[in-house]
Amino acid sequence: MHTIVNLFGTYAQASGETITFSKSFVVFSRNVGSITQECLSRFLGIWRVGKYDMYLGLPANVGKSQTIVFSSLQNKVWQRISGWNKKMLSQVGKGVLIKTVLQSILTYDMGVFLIPHFVIRDK
Repeated sequence: MHTIVNLFGTYAQASGETITFSKSFVVFSRNVGSITQECLSRFLGIWRVGKYDMYLGLPANVGKSQTIVFSSLQNKVWQRISGWNKKMLSQVGKGVLIKTVLQSILTYDMGVFLIPHFVIRDK
């Protein structure tokens, strides 16, 4: 474990960036045992995330299961839209809402991930 800490120290010196462990998270491979995962995350003080956990409102780990991971984004958008149907808004009013509110949601997520086309086209 001390080797890993030394590695992070070397990275910090080389890059000039300091790692804030309390704000960081780690994703482990299936090949790493649960006891090792627990020991390492506690020793470093890093939050351990699972396959479908969220971090700052976004998926923490995007692997091969993109459909499941990005379904939360689709649900977030559709929840906003379904609430608007009950309001008496003109087409122009709904257009303004879509451009402002939904664009901010998508821009935030797209700034972090390359969102697959099927997510945008679905529904």
